[in-house]
Amino acid sequence: MRTAVYASAHPSRRTQRRSPGRPAGCRAGRGPVATGPGQRVHVGLTPTAGRVLPPGPAWLDSHGEEDGAVTSGQRIRLYRQRLGMTQEVLAGLAGVSVSWLSQVERGERAPYSLRCLITVANVLAVDPMDLIEVPRRRERTESGVVNGVLDVVRVLRRDPWRLTGGEPDLGGMSTRLERAESLRRRCRYSELGPLLATLIVDAETAARAYGNTEREVAAFTLLSHTYQTATYTLIRAGESHATSWIAAERCATAARRTGHPVTQALGSRCRAYVLSHAGWETEALDTITAAIDGLAPVVDDVAAAPAGDPWWSPDPSALLGALLLDGAKAASRGNDRPAASRMLRQAEGVSARARHDGILFGPANVSAYGVFVAIELGNATDAVRLGSNLDASSLLPFRDRPAMLHIDIARGHSAKAGDEAALHRVLEAERLAPEMTRNHAIVREMVGAMVRRREGRSTTPGLRELAARVGIFG
Repeated sequence: MRTAVYASAHPSRRTQRRSPGRPAGCRAGRGPVATGPGQRVHVGLTPTAGRVLPPGPAWLDSHGEEDGAVTSGQRIRLYRQRLGMTQEVLAGLAGVSVSWLSQVERGERAPYSLRCLITVANVLAVDPMDLIEVPRRRERTESGVVNGVLDVVRVLRRDPWRLTGGEPDLGGMSTRLERAESLRRRCRYSELGPLLATLIVDAETAARAYGNTEREVAAFTLLSHTYQTATYTLIRAGESHATSWIAAERCATAARRTGHPVTQALGSRCRAYVLSHAGWETEALDTITAAIDGLAPVVDDVAAAPAGDPWWSPDPSALLGALLLDGAKAASRGNDRPAASRMLRQAEGVSARARHDGILFGPANVSAYGVFVAIELGNATDAVRLGSNLDASSLLPFRDRPAMLHIDIARGHSAKAGDEAALHRVLEAERLAPEMTRNHAIVREMVGAMVRRREGRSTTPGLRELAARVGIFG
């Protein structure tokens, strides 16, 4: 059965133990190591298991740093000093070179790969996002309204059982959700926010009204898709991980109420996306593998082939391919090179027979994920080569996808100290998706490192202006 083939794609628990490439100064760290008299630190698989976390961003703020100016290197240094570690001890425990760690702490090098930050965060007993996440910058739109995505954040903080909307109208809500998804694909987050916030309220109302009726499945399918759009919007717009996690959990919960394997797999994929984004790659892979197993029975079922909009009812084979790509992404962040390569190859095989709907899965998606996996595994040269051979316009109509491709290629150039080429790619990403690019943590790190490397020398045209837009200055 195909189920066994794809289930075997799940990496073993050795995910964080394999030896990665060395170009970026990363190497695998291992086991309990003595850090001083009577002290032992263990680099575990689960980022927060059994740990007492050092104070978070509030403690960092007490050092007088403005949120937009705090780099991951400054956070690493402050957490390290609080634990009484030297750079040599932290580097040894985390499996990174001392020179890499020193450059990152000074802000002269951007930690372009979350893979390296995960091992450092494990030793410091913090979540990876604690090292790179900063509060989203609130700016006024042309109409004078502060970022509309804030409306979604405020709705998600409320008890869903106390959200009360108008008379349930599933048809009308479906039309509004299609409009919201269209705005998301074009990265128009400030315009999307108010619409999505009201949709969440109305979808929750409809789910309660139609629970245990013949319209229950339709209502919870709509609710799950609404939270799916909210999850991807929040992450792309640079909102906090905590908020996107609320949306992802509600998406998965609503999907389970439908009892439909495809909808449930979509909900699990949404949840895995947030886990992977946070650097919890083992948990993300567990979720993806379970989704693949649950989807397997309908992948070859002709009767399950969708007849309508592929966003609402995707081809199960296309969804399988998308899950495999997400698995490759998580495996690369967990430094499991064999598993990442295997899942990419399996996705290529699925691409040969799945329906290419231009939304969920296709050959261009496989190629774009190949660039991401290469840069995460430290293969900067391969990432630049693969990305340069891929036409970004093939990823449209989504604007965030070609923008993310430009950012991944920029990460490759940045790893090789190619500032001008990296800047060109970031500017292209900003042209396509300004809100997403300006609030992207890795972009902020890259641009900040470029600025610091250029101190005392002539500035690359456009660099300081970009730095101001992403929050490095002011």
